[in-house]
Amino acid sequence: MPRKLFSAGVLLLLAARAAASLHAAQPDGLPLNHPDWKSQIPGAPAIDDPDGDGATSFYEYALGAAPADAVDPHKSGNSPYLSTQTGDALLHFDFVGRQDVVYLFESRTDLSPDAWTTLAWKLGPTPWQVVDPQASLTQDGDFLRFQQSSGRAKLFRLRVETQPTLLNEAQAVRFLRQATFGPAPAEIDELLNLKLDFENWIDAQIALPVTTLTDTAADIPGLAGFPRSFPLGNRHAKGAAWFEAALNAPDQLRQRMAWALAQIIVLGEIGSANNGNLDEWLHYYDLYLHNALGNYRDLLQDVTRSPKMGRYLTYLNNQKERGTRKPDENYAREVMQLFTIGLWELNRDGSLKLDDDGEPIPTYDNEDITEMARVFTGFVLAPDDPNYEDTDQNWIDPMRANENRHDRGEKVLLEGTVLPAGQDTLTDVTQALDALFQHPNTAPFVSLRLIQRLTCSNPSPQYLDRVAAVFEDDGSGARGNLAAVAKAILLDPEARSGAFLVDPTRGKLREPLNRFLQVSRALGLESSRADKVLYLADLQNQLGQYPFRSPTVFNFYEPDFAPAGELRDQDLTAPEFQILDDSTGILSFGVMQRLVTKGLAQPFLSGNASHGRLDLSYEQSLASDAAALVDHLNLLLANNALTETEKTAIVTAVEGLDPSQAQQRVERALVLLCIAPSFNVLQ
Repeated sequence: MPRKLFSAGVLLLLAARAAASLHAAQPDGLPLNHPDWKSQIPGAPAIDDPDGDGATSFYEYALGAAPADAVDPHKSGNSPYLSTQTGDALLHFDFVGRQDVVYLFESRTDLSPDAWTTLAWKLGPTPWQVVDPQASLTQDGDFLRFQQSSGRAKLFRLRVETQPTLLNEAQAVRFLRQATFGPAPAEIDELLNLKLDFENWIDAQIALPVTTLTDTAADIPGLAGFPRSFPLGNRHAKGAAWFEAALNAPDQLRQRMAWALAQIIVLGEIGSANNGNLDEWLHYYDLYLHNALGNYRDLLQDVTRSPKMGRYLTYLNNQKERGTRKPDENYAREVMQLFTIGLWELNRDGSLKLDDDGEPIPTYDNEDITEMARVFTGFVLAPDDPNYEDTDQNWIDPMRANENRHDRGEKVLLEGTVLPAGQDTLTDVTQALDALFQHPNTAPFVSLRLIQRLTCSNPSPQYLDRVAAVFEDDGSGARGNLAAVAKAILLDPEARSGAFLVDPTRGKLREPLNRFLQVSRALGLESSRADKVLYLADLQNQLGQYPFRSPTVFNFYEPDFAPAGELRDQDLTAPEFQILDDSTGILSFGVMQRLVTKGLAQPFLSGNASHGRLDLSYEQSLASDAAALVDHLNLLLANNALTETEKTAIVTAVEGLDPSQAQQRVERALVLLCIAPSFNVLQ
């Protein structure tokens, strides 16, 4: 979408679907028995809301619109308005508001038809936002009392905008902030052309070919073939490929899901080897990409046989028991605790199952770990391949089995699963992974972590249950279909309904890496180098996360982390807060500030010379009007979520610069928006 369309004034009035009873008297001066007095109006409809547009039929009748015609933008009446002596008004608004409708409460001082001023507005069921700084709007039961300190207004009305362009754009941006690494203008345009058919968009994403990191690297000069000489050192080359795909790959949903899966089934540099060998790292990450919209069971198999994982979790060259030597238990523990079933037995909605004493029930014990460790014996590296970067050892192809090292005895796993004696390595491993995959815990355990990465830190039990049910059965009998799970997460009412925009228990603190990527994608970060490569150094210390740099097998943060204070007191989790402290808060702000003001200079690459900048040309055309600039950025980056306080603060800061300083005005607005809570928290 051309970014010039992101104007706060682009609102298309399609229908007036609601009306209000306005009265200058106090609430006790109005009839209190609403059904009784409504029924006394000749011709008033008896059914409350047959067309389901969020406005009762009586209100539509009061407008002069027949309820059946309310869906037709050409058949609606005029909102009533009321003259008062004090400049106050009482608005009777007894329904929560339809999700895709903007309600505007307006006033004027005379009868000029074009003199209406917006006093307050609300999106669907969200709270009213007061625009007039000299006014207040307070809730009094089903009544909203509007008061002005100056008493200027004499006429009032309620106006409704249904499916306006601006609202559609805001919904598109919000969806893409969940489903991608950040909405680019062209993707917003695509969703608008689809008339916000989110399911159609998801299906189109699923159908796209996989953009792998190995293919991405092959198109980057200096990364194709080996040996390589990367400006930041070869250890950073894999990060360059990852960022290139995250920023520019068309299959954004797959890239986003792969990143989420990489934070569930974790492999990082610490504990690994050959950190400067690009091929093996990219081939490993491609396992996430190939399976991100495939099946979770296939991903488990691929990861388990990966030599990178074999070394990371120390079961490569794992051998059967002999004398004092015992099989390594590391992978046996983590594949249960972190990749599939977790520590405690769960109901499908994520709640704990309890024993007769009211205590949680462990999913496994030490004996289960010991038995599972016997399964993962016998794996060794595949034969060397001279086409790979490391010609001495094969860290790419699936590990092969050395049956002389495998424990071929009978194994009794959790839930009473028995692996018969005499089976080979791959048969034992396949059956053990099948048992974990089929365990009733796996669906809610994995579903919760995917929801947390995409939409919400604290989904309701009902939300989790609905997604876990799809994990169990995608509707055609398939279990673990990640494309269906992604669709269930993103299309669920708790992800799409405006009612959850203001629920304080919903939403999530966004990952700092995602915030960086969103700004970069929305504003066209592009390399100024001849080879067009975006060189990004290790931002682990500044952001608290970076691809391939998870400090432990538990990810950058734990899924059940709850910061001390109000969130913990309410038993709410907020995983991303684990890497947000005084240090990373300041340092991550510095990263965003440098990105906006200097481009890809320090700390992205040594030296002060920039080798990549954001495209702020359109934003500079708005710079003389601070309010218009902030409205544009609010929509593009925060789906219009900034509060009036946040917007006012940014506008005031921008207006502190001379209008002729277009670039500096844009940079100031953008940097301040990047630290606004409503940008950093995704509702």
